[in-house]
Amino acid sequence: MIISKQIANEKIPNLRDLGGMEGVDGRKIREGLLIRSEQLFNASENDKKLLEELPIRKILDFRNPKETKEKPDPVPANCDYLNLSIIDEASLISWEKDKTPEKMPEAKSAADEEADSLHKMREIYRDFIRIPYSRTQYNRFLNEVLSTENGAALWHCTLGKDRCGWGSVLVQAVLGVSKEAILEDYLYTNVCLKDEIAAMMAMFEELNKRTNMKSFHPVLFQAREEYLMAAYNEIDKLYGSMEAYIEEGLGIDKATIKRFRDKYLV
Repeated sequence: MIISKQIANEKIPNLRDLGGMEGVDGRKIREGLLIRSEQLFNASENDKKLLEELPIRKILDFRNPKETKEKPDPVPANCDYLNLSIIDEASLISWEKDKTPEKMPEAKSAADEEADSLHKMREIYRDFIRIPYSRTQYNRFLNEVLSTENGAALWHCTLGKDRCGWGSVLVQAVLGVSKEAILEDYLYTNVCLKDEIAAMMAMFEELNKRTNMKSFHPVLFQAREEYLMAAYNEIDKLYGSMEAYIEEGLGIDKATIKRFRDKYLV
C-alpha cells in the first residue's frame, strides 16, 4: 500500500508528500503538489532552501495565533501564508484551563491518567466534526488547496499529527484514497516523529514530576487509530458517511470534488 513519502531534510522530519497515493479509479495523486508537515519554525538554512525549491506556493497553518506568534513559519519567496486556526478561541481557552494545576486531581493511578488522556484526544477529534468553527476552517482549507496554482500547497499544525492529520484525511478522502491507506498514512506520523516524540515525552515526564500536574501522558503525543476512529464514528453518527460529511458538513459539493480530482489525480 502506497502512503505519503518523507521529503529528505534536516530539521522537519514530518515533511511528507502525498504524491503517489492511490485515489479514485486507480488514479494516483500527483507528486510534489500536496505536502503535509509539522511546524516549520525549526527549519535549518538548508531546509529553507528546500522549501524554496519544492516550490511551496501556499502555506496553510492550522495553529492558533499564540502558537504562530511564538514560533513563526519561515515563508519562502513567492509563497502565500494563511493562518487557519482549526480550534476556535472559546474552545482553546477551555482547553488551556483544563491543563492548569487547579483543574488536576492531586493523585491519579497510571490507568486513570491514561484513560483521561485518551478521552481528551478522542474528544478533540470528535470536535473536528461537530464544532461549526472547525468545519468552516476545514472548508476554507480545502478551497485554499484547490485554488493553489503553479506549485505546492503545504499544511501543518505543530507536530503534523492531529489538526494536520485530519486535514490530510480530508484531502485524501476527497481524492478517493481508501480508508485503509488513510489510516496507515496517519499512523506513519509515529515513525516520522519517533525521535521528536521521545524527546517531548521525556521533557514532559520531568515536568510532571516537578509540578505534579499529571497532565501530559505519553498517549497525547502519539497518533493512534482510536483517535481517527473517534472522528469517523462521529461522522457516521451525525452524517451517515464520509461522503455526506464532506458535502453537507464541509460544504464541498460534487462539482468541487470533481475539480479537486481533475487537478490532483493523474
